[in-house]
Amino acid sequence: MAVRLVSQTLASSPASPPKPRPIVDPVLDPLMHGILERLAISEAVARTKYTSGKPVQDTPREQALLDSMGDRATQYGLTPAQVRTFFRLQIEAGKLVQTALLARWKREGSAPGEPVDLATRLRPALDRLGTSLMRDLGRLCALPDDPSRMARIHQARERIAKTAKLEALQRAAFDEATSGLCLSAPPRVWTLSMTH
Repeated sequence: MAVRLVSQTLASSPASPPKPRPIVDPVLDPLMHGILERLAISEAVARTKYTSGKPVQDTPREQALLDSMGDRATQYGLTPAQVRTFFRLQIEAGKLVQTALLARWKREGSAPGEPVDLATRLRPALDRLGTSLMRDLGRLCALPDDPSRMARIHQARERIAKTAKLEALQRAAFDEATSGLCLSAPPRVWTLSMTH
């Protein structure tokens, strides 16, 4: 599936260019695909943490990311609150994936694939992706804030999730990651736990 393929590519040949995707919505599609790519990297992070024993929660790293992105918000026509909300939801969606996968692999006794170095490969990949996500979010939030924008977000989310053939865990994380686009605060508290 699309998400897992990105994760596998990170583990094997990170320099290989991704296959071009058909673009239906030039504003939403790049953002949605970027969110899926970030979730795929979360799978690779989970594999590394399974091997290292490091915890999912990394509060200093999370706060540093939120502060850094918030400080750059106006460069992309966004408010710091919009950017922090967006990346807070990306972080929470990623932790949902990591927590569920670590629990699954602990039960099974092993994790698939080889771990990828967190500091030298995965975090730099996340940092690069963060910049493109903020640019794409700025393009979306520049559209009029009206029901047609919300309908467009919903249509793109459903279409891309269907095309990617997401499993239940991936779909739950994708829905969380896309739930606060252009909002200044998370829409609700997420308590979903997916361990299967």
